[in-house]
Amino acid sequence: MFESLVISLFLTLIIEISLAAIAKVRDEENLTTVMMVNVLTNPIVVFTANMTSIIFDNYFITRAVIYFLEIMVVIVEGYLFRKYLKDIKMNPYLFALYLNGISFLTGEVINLVLKK
Repeated sequence: MFESLVISLFLTLIIEISLAAIAKVRDEENLTTVMMVNVLTNPIVVFTANMTSIIFDNYFITRAVIYFLEIMVVIVEGYLFRKYLKDIKMNPYLFALYLNGISFLTGEVINLVLKK
């Protein structure tokens, strides 16, 4: 389980910092904020999803928990971006949705490819 936490965080940071840069969030302080927000939220989501899968051993319950967690992450990260990002042009909640949506979908594709 520790390995999945590390891999997930590493890939999330690469994807979301790259996406932030594409969205013209490029100064060091803002990129550090994006990184730290992900260091805060990603391990909680991955650990909770892994534990849900182990405890319930039910695909539908696990997926429901994952979707709920992702929605909560967008809300929490949007709030943190609103509070701490400087001079961002995009709505912070849409920014969080943009980063997490693409990162989540990328993770889904990677999981599908690795399962084959």
